[in-house]
This record gives sequence, C-alpha cells and structure tokens, in this order.
Amino acid sequence: MVYKRYIKRGNKVYGPYIYYSKKEGGKVISTYLGKHSEKKPRKNFKPFLKFFAIGVVGVFFLLTVFLLFFNMNLTGKITLSLEDTYVFDEQILGSVKINLEQGELIPASTKVIIEFDDVSYEYLLSDLVSEDTIEGDFYVEGKDIFGTGEGYDGGLVYPIVYFSLDVYSEEEPEEIVKELEEEVGEIEKIDKIINETEIVEEEVTPPIPPQDTVINQTI
Repeated sequence: MVYKRYIKRGNKVYGPYIYYSKKEGGKVISTYLGKHSEKKPRKNFKPFLKFFAIGVVGVFFLLTVFLLFFNMNLTGKITLSLEDTYVFDEQILGSVKINLEQGELIPASTKVIIEFDDVSYEYLLSDLVSEDTIEGDFYVEGKDIFGTGEGYDGGLVYPIVYFSLDVYSEEEPEEIVKELEEEVGEIEKIDKIINETEIVEEEVTPPIPPQDTVINQTI
C-alpha cells in the first residue's frame, strides 16, 4: 500500500513523503519512496504568445505613427509601412517614406526618435534614406523650418507665371455687330443725302434773264 506522510515542525508543514508498506511475517514494513511532487498540468501559452506578439506590434505601430506624424512636426510628410504579420521574437522590419512637394527641402540631419516600452531609439534621417542630398534653403509648407544646408527635396521647381484674362459675355459680340450695322446705316444715309443734293443741283438751270422788247411807236 502506498500512502503520504506529512511532517509538521512549528508552523511549517513539510511533505508529502511517499511510503510503501507491506506485511511480511506478521510485521508491517514501510519503505520510503521519496518526496512527492504534484505535477500541475501545463498550460498552452502559444495562443497567448500569439496575441501578445500582435499586441506588441500594434502598440509599436501606433506609437511610431504618433511620434512621426506629431512629434516631428512633419504631419502628412512621412508614411510608415510595416508588415501585417510577424512571428514572436522576430525582428520588426518596415519602411519610412517621405512625401515632399516641389520646392520643399528637409534637413538631412533631422532626428527620427522612436519610443517603445520606455526605450528610446534615435536615428538621423540621413541614416534611413538612401537618396542623394542637395544644398539649399530648408523649407516645408506650413512649418517653421529655416536654415541652409544639405537636405532632401521634393523635385524640380517650376517658375510662377502671372497673367490676367478678360472675360466677355456672349451678348457683347451681338451688340458690337448691331453698333456696326447702325454706323453703316448712318453712312449709307449720308451718302444718299449727298447724292440727292448733287442730282438736284444738276437739274436746276439758271433763270433766263428777261429780254428787252422794242416797241415801235409812230409819232
């Protein structure tokens, strides 16, 4: 028969100790087998680790987006791309894209700071971007950035051309034509009056002076 035995010393209890007893020759002989260790069933931590990894990636993503878009004062200029799935204890990889407009220039020495789990990581923008830098005046639309040096630009800058347009309604050409027709009518009327005057002058003949009549009278 196998049984457990506990030993109490003061306020502490030790055990259980396993004994095996059997009866031989009218005597009961007990044999110590060792200390019993109650094995608890192991829990499956794989689902927990999976959700934990997803949670860590999600928190990291949100913190990175918050830091890049708000703390760097370049809202809308930087986009962070990360993989959708990761294996636990795998290195997190991603890419940072800078969206610049034409004429904008960001310093190459811009600091990219990432904080996660009370740990801060600091990088220079030039360490993360492989594009060539150019020399110029720093400028980002809507941000208080100034200075001169090496940076990353948004492409070619085209000159600004100023011009003005005169807009006419569709009724104005008809009015112009009407005015021209009135002017032509007046000219034709004047010509007609002049022609009639010339004709009248041609028809008018000078008056014939009266002739003296000689009257013969006999005295």
